[in-house]
Parts: sequence; C-alpha cells; structure tokens
Amino acid sequence: MFIPVQQLENITEYTADKEGTSWKSLLRKRIDECILRSSDWDSFLSLMRENYEIKEGKHIAFRADGQERFTRSKTLGAEYTRERIKERSQGVTQTVSKAQKSAQSFNLLIDIENNIKAGQSAGLTHWMKIQNLKNAAKTMNYLTENGILDYAVLSEKFESAKYKKSSTHDRIKAIEKRIKELDVLIKDVEIYRRTKPVVDKGAKVVFKDKYRREHESEFILFKAAEKSLKPFMKDGKPPFIKTLRTEINQLYEEKNSLKANFEQSKTEFAELQKVKDNVDTILGKNGSLDRENSRKRSEDLE
Repeated sequence: MFIPVQQLENITEYTADKEGTSWKSLLRKRIDECILRSSDWDSFLSLMRENYEIKEGKHIAFRADGQERFTRSKTLGAEYTRERIKERSQGVTQTVSKAQKSAQSFNLLIDIENNIKAGQSAGLTHWMKIQNLKNAAKTMNYLTENGILDYAVLSEKFESAKYKKSSTHDRIKAIEKRIKELDVLIKDVEIYRRTKPVVDKGAKVVFKDKYRREHESEFILFKAAEKSLKPFMKDGKPPFIKTLRTEINQLYEEKNSLKANFEQSKTEFAELQKVKDNVDTILGKNGSLDRENSRKRSEDLE
C-alpha cells in the first residue's frame, strides 16, 4: 500500500513524539526548562537562543542544530503558544480565591512555575538542592503532554493507576492460586481412578483381609483422594481431567495477558508517583514526607 511522504513523516514524528525523541518533544522540554530559569520574555528568548535558532513573525518558531525546518511553538500544544509562553515565563500569578478554586480548575503549570521562581513551598529548597531545573522541566513536560493541568486530575490519575496496578496484581495471584488447586485436583482424580478398581475388587474377593493387606497402600491413597474429591463429586463421579486442564489453559492465557498489562500499569504508576511527588514537593503539599523517600521517588523521568 502506497503511503504519501507527508503522511509517512507525520507517522514517524508521532512515534518519536510518544518516545520523547522527536524535535517537538525535545523542544517542549527545552521551553519548559527555560521558562523555569527566566524572569521575563526577553530572558526566556536569550536562554532559548543557546540551543535554538528563533524566527519571530506572526508565530514564533524554533530550529535546533541539525533540524531541517523550523517548528512553530503553537504546534506543540495550547501551553506553548507565544501568549502562553510569555505568561509562563513572566510568572503570571493567578489571584483566585479559595471559593473560586473549589468551583473551577486552575492551571497547575502556573502554580508550579510560580512556586519554583518564588521558592515559597517549605520542601522546595531541599528538593531543588538534589534536583536540577531539567528534572522539574521534565515533570512539567509530562503534565503538558498528558493534558494534566489541574491538581485534581493528577490525583485522580494517580489513584486510578494505583488501583489498576493493585487489582491486576491481585487477579494474577488469584489465578496462580486457582491453578495450584486444579493441579492438586487433577492428581487426586488420577489417583482415584487408578486405585478405585483395586478397592472395588476387594469387595468381591473371598479373602478380603488378606487382599486388603496386600493392597494397603492403594486403599489409603483411594480414601485420601475420595475425601479430597467429595466436594467436587457429581452423581458420585469425579470431575473430568480434560475439563480441569481446559480451565488451566484458559487461566494461563489470562495470566499471560494480565502480566503484560501489569508491567504497563506498574510503569504508569511509578511514573505518575514520581510526577505527583515532585508536584507535591514544589507546591508544599507533602511537608511531612520523609526526605529519603522524596529523594528516591524524585528520579529523572527517563
């Protein structure tokens, strides 16, 4: 199937953007970093010129070394238009009352940027000693790329990821437990079927006591298997081994599928946990957080 060159370029850019290696993704990170280091629009532009060529016209555009074409900032998302970058670089403070904040969403990026520039939160000084502005910019980049511009949304996504990870783990453990139960059940059925003819014959022989002594081990195994299988007996018959193995195979298929989902949910949760811990520290929401835990959870978002 023929794919137009422009469409192929879009697909390549989309894939690279998701992996954080595209020109757009790298530009977002650099803009966020420079915003945190700037005090106004001019200082922002000065910082950006260290790594990018800038073209100003109706729209502002940037081009890195080795990049063929300029990238208009507005194509990076709503938080990267010229107007929004100006507001963010100048540290526009939102004067919103508590009542208004509870009734409407507020821009999480502005809160983060203002707190970093003003150094207002209690835990921020320590956090900034062990984390540079590049890491803070990565946290903000994650928020913008995932459309998380409200603290309530961040908290909701964190709790959702936590539940998904926990529930998937619990289901995997339940499946593993059931597989073990079925394995034991199959062994009991096999023993029951192997020893039942021996036990049944004991009721027909003339010298019953002698026969029982000679086959004592079979009688013991049969009684133990019969007792174990009693809750599963239907019409006095044990379950079919084929049916039990079919269930095991189905459980293994579900487990393999869940394991892939679990690894993904574990990664998503760990990433959101780092981001939320960083945001909480910057906004002063985790003053009681142990410093060592804060250090461990505030690693680079690579």
